[in-house]
Amino acid sequence: MIPLQARARKIVANAVALSVILAIAPLCRAQKTQAIQAIQAPPSSLLAWRGLTVEKVEFQGVTQDRLDPLPGELPQQPGEPLDPARVRESLRRLYATGLYQTVEAAGLRSGRGVTLVFSGTPQMFLRRVNLEGIKDFRLASVVQGATQMQAGAAFFKENLPDAAGRIQQALQDNGFYRGQIASTQVYDVKDGLVDLNYLVTAGPAARVGGVAVQGDSGLSGRQFRKDARLKPGGKVNRNTVQHALRALRNHYNQQDRLAASVSLRSTQYVAPMNRLNFAFLAQQGPVVNIQVEGARIGAGKLKQLVPVYEEGAVDQDLLNEGERNLRAYFQDRGFFDVKVSHRPVVRDAQHVTALYTVDLGRPHVVDSVRVTGNRYFSDTILFERISVRPSTLLDWHGLLSQQLVNQDVASIKALYQSNGFTDVKVIPRITDSDVRGKASKEAHLRVVYTIEEGAQQRIGGYRIEGATPAQIARFQPELSATTGQPYSPAKLGQDRETVLTYYFSEGYSDADVSLFQQPEPGQPDRIDLIMTITPGRRTFVRNVLLSGIDHTRRSVVDQRIVLHAGQPLDQSAMLETQRRLYNLGLFSDVNTAIENPTGDAPYKSVL
Repeated sequence: MIPLQARARKIVANAVALSVILAIAPLCRAQKTQAIQAIQAPPSSLLAWRGLTVEKVEFQGVTQDRLDPLPGELPQQPGEPLDPARVRESLRRLYATGLYQTVEAAGLRSGRGVTLVFSGTPQMFLRRVNLEGIKDFRLASVVQGATQMQAGAAFFKENLPDAAGRIQQALQDNGFYRGQIASTQVYDVKDGLVDLNYLVTAGPAARVGGVAVQGDSGLSGRQFRKDARLKPGGKVNRNTVQHALRALRNHYNQQDRLAASVSLRSTQYVAPMNRLNFAFLAQQGPVVNIQVEGARIGAGKLKQLVPVYEEGAVDQDLLNEGERNLRAYFQDRGFFDVKVSHRPVVRDAQHVTALYTVDLGRPHVVDSVRVTGNRYFSDTILFERISVRPSTLLDWHGLLSQQLVNQDVASIKALYQSNGFTDVKVIPRITDSDVRGKASKEAHLRVVYTIEEGAQQRIGGYRIEGATPAQIARFQPELSATTGQPYSPAKLGQDRETVLTYYFSEGYSDADVSLFQQPEPGQPDRIDLIMTITPGRRTFVRNVLLSGIDHTRRSVVDQRIVLHAGQPLDQSAMLETQRRLYNLGLFSDVNTAIENPTGDAPYKSVL
């Protein structure tokens, strides 16, 4: 008989010999890769025990009820021979759940049997961020968002200093440079959740100090401060700089200095006086004048059409856009052949003119609008999609522009393509129908859309792969594309979204749907389709956990929750629950989140 102490030493030695450790730093991808690679080669100790019967598998650190049903799906199962490769793969599966920060496997040998123990440090997840000390709701929301702590995400204490730094920066961005921050954490070990509590004392808001300006601003220091509305001693907030820049740009725009530039170079906080000094860079630029030659147009309308006024800047793209807008404006008024061009005219360094030259040509009257070549669709259906209009008693010139013609062509083509005519062509022709000759003051136009329909393609075979008959029976009635119907890429896209929505509602958050299509052999006008579905792993609701209910009866909330434990994790049901709770009018904020969103654990809690 082996003495008791010797047996104990032997058990400990065996446990150490069998130990396979996987220690993965949660925030370092390189370390994670190295750790996973370390498992891929079975340790010699495991090779030595290969084939011994695994009598029992235990889990420590993360309880088995949180892991269920994964323990029954691990490659290494009790009652089977010990296989180092299966142990390694089991470790990978456990870590992939996201429920562990680190995980290891150890074994205790008893005769020809082994007890396998998976243990590790459990991963905690953030439930909510609570903020106290700030009464202003807007500022509180900004500060809370600055933590960048997302409900349901993995929680690491190492991230807290960075979060505190972002809170401090958010306070300073809103004018509070004397803010103080304290934080505590409350752990719910049972559900693996952490509440993060912040006590923030904002302190007094900083005041406007000195204002310096560099560059050719065209303003004295006193006038610059006045136009920027930076009153000495005024409170600093998150809008101070934006308002100052906007006010200065408005000042320059009113002087037609559309190329002026104003920017904030730096700020300097003077702690003893709680003052914030500002330094700006300003260039007033030349006076820019926009003129139109060859046509009459009001100053107000010109500012609407040439976007340099709205943007407060002058560049070639904005001037080109103004040219297009002017062309469309005059075409809408009957001058279909109008020509518009622009060029700069520089008088001196301080004065620049953007001159638009307009050649209106003769005004046009749209006598008629017709479609030809259409057999599949009637004229009535097509004219519902045509924007060009002939003249009437109320509209003498009618409605015609190149932009409208392009829109009509695109609209007619989309109609035909959605009904199987993939090669359809729509050719617009605009002809002069004026029989009175060039001496007439007005040109009379006829607009004809000639349609070359081409062959209509229909759906031949339509096969669905990757779904069970029961699943197909659920979503197939919602599909719009079926055998014999006109082939439509748009409808196929809708079908793909319909199938994805079904799988997402059934808890398959990683589902993917792909479509393969090819002409049917011997019948080029028929398209065979194969819809391939890859459902991925299914996720269920472990628990629905509520927090933040202080003054409302729990039953009032429970009645409006449409997602329950054991059901597939349906994010649309989460949004519906959120909508119903908002509709109560009792809550200022309702947030929903999934615990452990990136892990592949089969059951997850909804927060």
